[in-house]
Amino acid sequence: MAISESLGKLGVGKILPSSVSGAGLMKVGLWILGSIVFSGMVIAGVIILVMIMKYNKKAWIFQKVGNRIVLTIISKACFEKVGRAGDRMFFIKSLKRYTKDASIQMAKNTYWFFEREDGELINFSLQDFDEIMKKAGAFYTDFDMRMARLGIEKNLAERHLNKSFWDKYGAMLMNLMAFLIICVCLVLFFWQLNKVMGSLNGLVSAMNGYIEAYNNIVGGGVSV
Repeated sequence: MAISESLGKLGVGKILPSSVSGAGLMKVGLWILGSIVFSGMVIAGVIILVMIMKYNKKAWIFQKVGNRIVLTIISKACFEKVGRAGDRMFFIKSLKRYTKDASIQMAKNTYWFFEREDGELINFSLQDFDEIMKKAGAFYTDFDMRMARLGIEKNLAERHLNKSFWDKYGAMLMNLMAFLIICVCLVLFFWQLNKVMGSLNGLVSAMNGYIEAYNNIVGGGVSV
């Protein structure tokens, strides 16, 4: 039974036209539901895109664990304006924490922070280790260590890098053999080509003889 008839019995039929059926109402409901789902997907996609564009920075957090400085957190981050004077704060998403404006990049849109004992995050970069060692009076070259390194390298070469005869000269011998084989093939080719040319000369001479004999016969027949 149509929904409009049921509604008519309930006294609601005056509201809906008699031509409206259950299939029509279902179609309208599906259209409405589909529109809501599609609109929700569009809104969700826009929100995700906005969040990706907003959190386009990375924050690497280093902490002291034991006696070592280790990387503990890699988080998305962004700059947020504070007030009307153009000041900015750096927001680290995973920590949900603001820090002062970061200005030192270690890579594109990547900022390194070190967490001090008091919890303060310090934006830092790597120092010039060469300059630090020179200021500390460190020497890069040591004669004894260099000689020891050369001795170790020589021993490794003698023990593990010894090459056999074929490892040293195999490629050269194979190239030489290939060259000799090519030379022999070329000699045989030209020798056989000479024989073929001689045979062709004999064949051409024989053909010329046949042509002359044919001409003589034809000429004699015409004269008769």
